[in-house]
Amino acid sequence: MKPQNDSRFQILYGSVAACGMAVVALGLYRVIHDQTPAAWIGLALLAAIAGSFSLKIPGVNGRVSAGDTIICLSILIFGPYCGAISAAVDAVVGSMRCKTSSRRLRFAIYNAGSSALSAFAVGQVLRRLPGASTTHPQVLLSESLLLALCVMAGVYFLINTGLVAAAVALEKSLNFIEVWQKGFMWTCANYVVGAFVAGVLAQLAGSLSPGKLAAILFSCLAVYISCRGYVRIAKAAEAQASLTKAA
Repeated sequence: MKPQNDSRFQILYGSVAACGMAVVALGLYRVIHDQTPAAWIGLALLAAIAGSFSLKIPGVNGRVSAGDTIICLSILIFGPYCGAISAAVDAVVGSMRCKTSSRRLRFAIYNAGSSALSAFAVGQVLRRLPGASTTHPQVLLSESLLLALCVMAGVYFLINTGLVAAAVALEKSLNFIEVWQKGFMWTCANYVVGAFVAGVLAQLAGSLSPGKLAAILFSCLAVYISCRGYVRIAKAAEAQASLTKAA
């Protein structure tokens, strides 16, 4: 059973990593070719900072980042290519906190690929919603705001957590549903908060102003505090379960 799982894991890992890197490469080409405003670089740098504060999810080889607001805002303002780049940057920096260098590189490649694919898919879905703009960089219009934000949060959450949970389940020969429910289902709130805060900021006219920056940082801080609280509770429950089992 394990060799079969190893084969499936390698196929999943290779496919996600290759497709994700292709999306990032295409994104870099498009932002240069389309002469995208340089403000997208600022969002990518903010995503890197947010990724550096990622937290390990107890019990699984996965991490949760507070940068969802930044990634969603990048998708909404600059489109799927910039969103994919910001998501990949966030994932790479977050993966650098792994303890061993071998697993650090392995996680970074896969996480960057899965995050980039997730963000890119979200951008493509938003462009096809009723009332969405296919020409303006901002893919979201006010008449479809609520629908777009719900779709963005749901699609981003399901694809991103699903790809990571699948890799964990195959690598450890575990049940996918159990891994996803235990380690990732609770992060749904982060994606919802990130999407809705980004949606509000995207509707405001003007560039990346100090007010917008403050709102982004506050949102990321709130998500980080929430995640940290959950991680502490999960670690305590895990330790208690270990003591009970030993006794």
